[in-house]
Amino acid sequence: MSSSADRAAAQQRSGADLAKDDWLTARIGRNSVAQNLDQAVAKGALERNDKDSYTLPADDRSHDRTARNPVPWPYPCRKLLFLFDNVYERRQVPSTCRSCYKVKVAPRKVSQLVRIFDATVGKPYPSKFQPDMDAHYTSDVYGAYFYADGLEQARAIHRDISATLIEDSALDGVPITIKRGCTEYEMHCGPSDQYSFPDGLPAIEEKLLEMIDMPAGTSRHSSRNLIILMWVRQAFRIGDDSYLELTGGRRLFPETVKYAP
Repeated sequence: MSSSADRAAAQQRSGADLAKDDWLTARIGRNSVAQNLDQAVAKGALERNDKDSYTLPADDRSHDRTARNPVPWPYPCRKLLFLFDNVYERRQVPSTCRSCYKVKVAPRKVSQLVRIFDATVGKPYPSKFQPDMDAHYTSDVYGAYFYADGLEQARAIHRDISATLIEDSALDGVPITIKRGCTEYEMHCGPSDQYSFPDGLPAIEEKLLEMIDMPAGTSRHSSRNLIILMWVRQAFRIGDDSYLELTGGRRLFPETVKYAP
């Protein structure tokens, strides 16, 4: 991976053409915005409605293992991740994500994740709770994420969540940290305290977010009980027997007979 100075220089170079009158010809990555939109359509990452309108393809929610609280989400995350991966070629953090910070709690047991969920789901912060063992850029097993608009708000949320968790002895020592934006941003464009945002990017990004629609039905999510059942299944697969606290001691599957060698 290149040095942080090299990545910062690449960000500055990629933003050099953002002030052009025809924003479709602007280059955020190696190619123009228009070229990257065409490539996204060609590979099925985007559906073209007409000349100036697109829709993201429908995603399969049947295996969604993420629980969320009902507080409105602050950012159009799926659109922004699409822009980062496809239009910005992973060379530029979206300007909309400039002030996105997250307080992350990283338990090692599924029983702890459920305790954190139950203790904090009523908080006035957008949040999500999920297994993290399949994520590419983390070695954490589970994660509870609380979204903030700016670092100072993240610090206030950190104090509040910490005070809530300390009331439960089963959560003693569970790590709680503050991070900026999505982890993949920092892997490709970090360190996150050195992000740069070209002057012309917000106007281009506003146009892109307006012309890209979400697919119908993406606001539906699985019920709490179904999601926790999926967490239990995942915990069983990785040998996290704390799931027994959620099933009344009943194993998900019976143990096989073991024979003496």
